[in-house]
Amino acid sequence: MKSAVKLYSLTLILISLFFNPVSLFAQKKGKAPRVVKTGENLKCGFVAKTDSSFDNFIRIKVSSRTEVLIKLVDIKTDSSVRMAFINSSDTYDIKHIPEGKYYIKVAMGKEWAFKDSSRCAGEFKQIPLYKKINQKFSFKKKSSGVDNYILELDEISTGNKNAMKDSFITEKEFNK
Repeated sequence: MKSAVKLYSLTLILISLFFNPVSLFAQKKGKAPRVVKTGENLKCGFVAKTDSSFDNFIRIKVSSRTEVLIKLVDIKTDSSVRMAFINSSDTYDIKHIPEGKYYIKVAMGKEWAFKDSSRCAGEFKQIPLYKKINQKFSFKKKSSGVDNYILELDEISTGNKNAMKDSFITEKEFNK
């Protein structure tokens, strides 16, 4: 079965920190940060939706400058179907994604801490930034193979045109 891989690169301009009320070196108060391993099940009441018969993936590559929490959101229901934490300099594949169309919410920063672990709600304590990737990620079973995606995440812009199509969101919007 053939597989097409589409590459999307999300880069965040440091100027975007002007949109964020937390300064570059500020640390937010609240619960203590928790060490999370890349791909770890966050054990917070979230039930991932998978389709083991569908051999597809979104590969997330994270730069050395940030940590990332990704939420894959079903466009029809506006609910998260998958969630993944990825440490700096790591790569992680979200596999066996059910057929459908999705968008991605991204939380970037340092030192992840839960605010409400029953809802998987949390925040980054340092340099937090929250975005919605407006690119649609479509997974459909077809005879010619499956589409796969590669998403490269970094907090520094390299002039990527796709990054400008993304939307800044609040921490509250990310945690919905």
